[in-house]
Amino acid sequence: EFQYHLAYRCLDNKTRLICFGDGLDTGKDGWEILLNAAVSRHSSMVPETRRRVRRTATYQFHQGGMVVKIRYGYRRLTAEEAASGEHGPIGLRMAKIAECTPFIHEMRNRVLRGENYAPIARWLNDLGVAPGNYATTGQWSGSLVADLLRDSILQGERVFRDEIYELIFATGEHRREPNPNPEIEVIPALAHMTAAEQQELWEAMDRHSPPRGEHPRKG
Repeated sequence: EFQYHLAYRCLDNKTRLICFGDGLDTGKDGWEILLNAAVSRHSSMVPETRRRVRRTATYQFHQGGMVVKIRYGYRRLTAEEAASGEHGPIGLRMAKIAECTPFIHEMRNRVLRGENYAPIARWLNDLGVAPGNYATTGQWSGSLVADLLRDSILQGERVFRDEIYELIFATGEHRREPNPNPEIEVIPALAHMTAAEQQELWEAMDRHSPPRGEHPRKG
């Protein structure tokens, strides 16, 4: 639709449109056929490119790549470190920082005792514990503590594509939707706590503050 609109607008304004890559020239006869062919070709290329990128990203994730966010308690590995296998499975581009485990367990214990996230953040800041590169302010906050403790990476579970971006054709923007079938890999070498320990933690967090979108007063 946009390509047709551009071509017709050029004609209405007595402007010659030339597209070298498609051999299109509105100054020559038969340009309408070439325009139809170009639109058909490009419309099929975009979905195929999207599928190819998705396949490549999924493959890289299961090979240990696609490490986008580095939470507190983890660090990104170089290609050489990942290939050595000294820090976990060969190819995995992230590793656990063992020195952070006691702090993560203390955060968990404080939540189980009923402590709010903000005092936990103040405790970490008073100790000078850096929140990691992902925290832009360089300081812990209550929401940062809660986000970390809700991340399943703490039990060694890597998740990829947990949200799907859907194109809105009317505006060209994208809408984020939860993915019911994300890519998941469990890597014990990344765990700071067991799955049972984090499940107990999540239940305590749910009692303290329901997860986003599930509050009883929603709507």
